[in-house]
Amino acid sequence: MVHKVEVYYDGYCSFCRSVKANLQKLDWLKKLSFVDFRNNEVNGIDIDELNKKMHVKDLSTGKVTIGIYGIKTILQRVPLLMLLLPFLYLLIALGLGQICYDFVAERRLIVPVGHCTENGCKLPVKSANK
Repeated sequence: MVHKVEVYYDGYCSFCRSVKANLQKLDWLKKLSFVDFRNNEVNGIDIDELNKKMHVKDLSTGKVTIGIYGIKTILQRVPLLMLLLPFLYLLIALGLGQICYDFVAERRLIVPVGHCTENGCKLPVKSANK
């Protein structure tokens, strides 16, 4: 039996929010539960590590998988995405899985929620006078 998992994602990351929304649409079996670590208390997981990589926690065993292995845990629970598992296993076996994951994770754009409107996002402006 495949257990339900909690997916800890970065609610300040528009890419992460988009992936979450798409996964929710595909999760017919309701095996995924999502927790925005920016707006919720997360016990037992280091916030600095959550800032670097997504974490996925199996709710029945308490086992936490991180990064590309978290992606694998998610794919194992969403029937339509199981088709991607052989490709993912190959990337992991070649040592490229975590490298690809880290490449994307390190380049995601973090924008604090509530600072954006339909006209754009307020970002700090550097002064010309230093």
